Amino acid sequence: MHAVGVRRQDLPAAYLSSSTLASDMPGVNALSREFAHRLLHGLGSLLPVPDWYRVLTTASMPQRFRVEFSLPYSEQEEAAAHKVREWLPRIYRRLPDVLRIMGPYQEARGRLIGSRVEVLTRASNRFWIGRAQMRFREPEH
Repeated sequence: MHAVGVRRQDLPAAYLSSSTLASDMPGVNALSREFAHRLLHGLGSLLPVPDWYRVLTTASMPQRFRVEFSLPYSEQEEAAAHKVREWLPRIYRRLPDVLRIMGPYQEARGRLIGSRVEVLTRASNRFWIGRAQMRFREPEH
């Protein structure tokens, strides 16, 4: 299972098809390229994007998209991605849920069992959705 809770076998075949990725169907234009660079460099965010995250994201893309998004991926980036794939799972497994799981999911899970929204969940929500709580819930006092 992936971090977002979607199992690879549950995705439609078109998402996984190498022929789809090799076709002109998914494409990159100037706007999507600019958006990707802003996202991967943390522009507009209070938190900087770590180099290891940028390298791992680039490594997960097919070569065609690395080129179309103008993302560097030399032997140096490949070696860095390999190192990240070694240490990240060990660290990730040790992190508490509040750091591993997005705030909106934590809030929804807590709401289902009737618990209050914790301070760290509120902070995570601010990062992910720009507000302390999701809109469908009345603010707690």
